[in-house]
Amino acid sequence: MQTTAGRVFTGLLVSRTDKQVVIRDTKNQQTVIPAEEIEELVAQRKSLMPELLLKDMTADLEGMWQNEKDFTNVVKGYGVEDAFPEFIARKGRP
Repeated sequence: MQTTAGRVFTGLLVSRTDKQVVIRDTKNQQTVIPAEEIEELVAQRKSLMPELLLKDMTADLEGMWQNEKDFTNVVKGYGVEDAFPEFIARKGRP
């Protein structure tokens, strides 16, 4: 989001009304911007999650379960098989 004063804010859209826009940044801080001060509000396709975080999380999760079946069952239980395609491809679907 860019304001009429040229300030740029990024974050998750919390709320939007005809009077204001509220966004939450990566530090969980909310910023309220009056609607009349908004020059441009654009949805970004890029995630706020650091790019390598999912890879690191996958490695951590794999290490948490000694039994591969336990890991694949947990992945399936959360319905997040698509987030772990390399692991599922290596180990097979549960």
